[in-house]
Amino acid sequence: MTIQFEKVGGGERFLHLDFPGSSVRIDDDTTFGHFPRGQTFIVQVTLNINASTPNAHIVLSGAGASGEATRNISPALLPIARQFGAVRISSGLEADDSTFFATTIVVTKN
Repeated sequence: MTIQFEKVGGGERFLHLDFPGSSVRIDDDTTFGHFPRGQTFIVQVTLNINASTPNAHIVLSGAGASGEATRNISPALLPIARQFGAVRISSGLEADDSTFFATTIVVTKN
């Protein structure tokens, strides 16, 4: 499964989370946390796009899930991040036959 953060209108992403095995991988290079397969758990992502060091803070919780990580947004991707307008959730692979459910998606702006 993949959770992808994109600019308005979609297409260009500035951050994505993959869920291989039982951990989370950020942008294909940083792995953290743990979650139980087949259980409902919470993924909370707080984007601090206008901070002096733009970042995403990611927390896993519930049903035995745990882990926390902060990822700085690449300066090259900052113009895309500042146009944030979509969260895309997908299986990540065209031939993937796994099942997942994503519910109660909340996006707020300060």
